[in-house]
Amino acid sequence: MRKALVIATPVICAAGVVLRLLSMKNESFPYVVIGGQKFSFAALLSILTLIFAIVVMLLTRKENGGETTAPKYAGAVLFAAAIALGFDAVMRVVENVTSDAVAVLIGVFEFISAAVIVVFACQIFTGFDFKYRLSLLLALIPLIWLLVKLSYEFLGYTRVANISDHYFHVLMTASTVMFLLYYFKSTAKGFTASTASVVGLSLPAALFSCMTVIPNCVDALTNEEVSFFDAVSGFDVSCLLIAVFAVMVSAKLAFAQKNAND
Repeated sequence: MRKALVIATPVICAAGVVLRLLSMKNESFPYVVIGGQKFSFAALLSILTLIFAIVVMLLTRKENGGETTAPKYAGAVLFAAAIALGFDAVMRVVENVTSDAVAVLIGVFEFISAAVIVVFACQIFTGFDFKYRLSLLLALIPLIWLLVKLSYEFLGYTRVANISDHYFHVLMTASTVMFLLYYFKSTAKGFTASTASVVGLSLPAALFSCMTVIPNCVDALTNEEVSFFDAVSGFDVSCLLIAVFAVMVSAKLAFAQKNAND
C-alpha cells in the first residue's frame, strides 16, 4: 500500500493542480453541490485527501514505530526550504516592523525555525544523532511556530470577505505541520511514530502545497496585473520544498518496507 501511495502522489498532485487552475481561470467550471453548498472539484479532491490522511493515521496509530531516515540528497531540499523560509522571515519583519508587532514576532520566530531546519538538514547530511532532550527541543521550535502562524493567519482570514481564497493556504500550512510533527517524532530520540503515518501524511502535504503554490505561480506568470512576489511568498516556496522532501522520505520508507518484506 505504501508503494502504491508514493507512486500515486504525483498523479494526484498533478490532477489537483489542473483542477484548481481550471477553477481559477474559469468561474463557470463545473462544481459539485453537497448539502446546498457548492464545491469545486479541486476543493472536493482536497477534502477527500484530508479524510484519507485521517483514516491512515487512525488505522496505523497502534503500529509499532520504525526508524525514519531521509536519503542524504533530501537534505539539500530541506536546506533550500530553510533558505526560502529565512528570506520570508526577513521580508516579514521589514514589511511589518512599524505596523504589526505580532507579525514581527512571528517573523523572528520564523527565522529561528529556519535555522533549526538548517540543523536538521545538516543532520541528514552527516548522520549525526542528537541527544534526546536536544532533539525534542529542536523539533518543537518549528512546530510551535507553524501552529502560531496558522492560528494567526486563520483568524486574519476570517476578517476578509472571501475566505475561500485562503482555503488552500490554510490547508497547506496545516498539512505541513502534521507531516513535520510525525516526521520529527519518528526521528527524535526517545520517541517512536508509525512510519505508515509519515508516508500517509506526505500525500496531503504534497497535494495542498502543489495546489496552493503552482497555480499561483502560473497565474502570476500569465497575468501582468499580478506580481509574482505578491502571489508567491518565501513561505509558500518553503512548504512546496518540504512537500518534495516529504515525498522523498516516503519513497525511501515505502521501498525499504517492500525490500524488508521480500
